[in-house]
Amino acid sequence: MASTLATRSGEPSAPGGSVAGLHALWRPGVGLAVWEDATRTGELPDPLRSLLAGKRFRRQIDIIDDAGRRDFVATMTLGTASAVSFLDATRSLPVAGDIAWYRHLVDGVRCFVGAGAVAPTLADIAGETVFRWAPLPTSAWRAWSAVVTGGAPGALADNGG
Repeated sequence: MASTLATRSGEPSAPGGSVAGLHALWRPGVGLAVWEDATRTGELPDPLRSLLAGKRFRRQIDIIDDAGRRDFVATMTLGTASAVSFLDATRSLPVAGDIAWYRHLVDGVRCFVGAGAVAPTLADIAGETVFRWAPLPTSAWRAWSAVVTGGAPGALADNGG
């Protein structure tokens, strides 16, 4: 998927520098779909190995690869809480740009939550009314949202993530 990788400092590294060898894509209504890079070898690093123990790469999703071709990859799907734990567990590892971007997204959301810039809302999801938190539409939120959206890796934009 994304060939741009990020180091702990967030600076791009050479392709193949991703220790974790994983990619991720948020699928609305499903969760964070995580899959192994085709070139990944060996075991996952310890923070991820223990977190993902017992989970399997089963669910097939279609993605558009770097060459623009549609491909199917086996993924494991993580719900919201598990996805945040997964992203936090990757902080000490060089990861692919898509995972680094999702970490940046989570960090920003945490800042807005910490500042109290969220409000409770009700949403209709699959015919059910559910409670959830939504950001207050402030100028700070709109600016941050534009920067984050504009900074998304191309592969995420291509795949609707």
